[in-house]
Amino acid sequence: MTMGTARRIYKNTLYLGTAEIVSKLLQFVIMLYAARLLSKGHFGKFNFALSLSLIAIVFADLGINSFLIREISRDRKLASKYFMNAFFVKIALAFITYFLIAAVLNIFNYPPDTKQIVYIIWIFAILSTFTELFYSVFRAFEMMQYDAFLKIFRMVLLTATGIYVLFSGYGIVAFSYTFVFVELAVVFVALLLALKKFIAIKPFFDFDFASSLLRGALPFGLALVFGSIYFYIGSVMLSKIRGD
Repeated sequence: MTMGTARRIYKNTLYLGTAEIVSKLLQFVIMLYAARLLSKGHFGKFNFALSLSLIAIVFADLGINSFLIREISRDRKLASKYFMNAFFVKIALAFITYFLIAAVLNIFNYPPDTKQIVYIIWIFAILSTFTELFYSVFRAFEMMQYDAFLKIFRMVLLTATGIYVLFSGYGIVAFSYTFVFVELAVVFVALLLALKKFIAIKPFFDFDFASSLLRGALPFGLALVFGSIYFYIGSVMLSKIRGD
């Protein structure tokens, strides 16, 4: 390993480690205030919505992001082709997750206000999977500083706006929408960074290529599915066993 390679690995690890620490600390702060300033029932609904969406969102990815890191790093000239086909596949999968969530909510007869919160958080989760798609491109090019910047940018903005909404007493619906609007801003910034340095947006779709992409991603996806269910199924089960 050359000194240049070692230095690059060190810098990228430092970027990602710093971003992860800052993000987790800010996430702790915002959830702490949410637990204190929302009613027990509303915080329960929000936790249920977040957990269900984070389980469902795995089905809108199915390992595509992890697969893209490996494939683009092998041939960076194909970055745009992989990105655009993955983008269209994710759109199709997003609709599937919507119907899965709608089915769960209707089968278990959740009330309308709970459904509203779930659908709002689902939009946030869908947007976040597209943010992760940009992360895959940055990581494939070994430019983790962009990944780190976006993670910190997201959590700083979310913490500031979320705490403002909570202290202003706007309630659970406005608090949920905060996640959506913040993620929209993150996706927009990520798009600008990607267009400037890494990819070109070309509206083409290759069905055979997309199919092979999905097949290659499935081994990654299966691990993510079981991991996501393991971590988040508890809140979903408690929503029916113990209520909001």
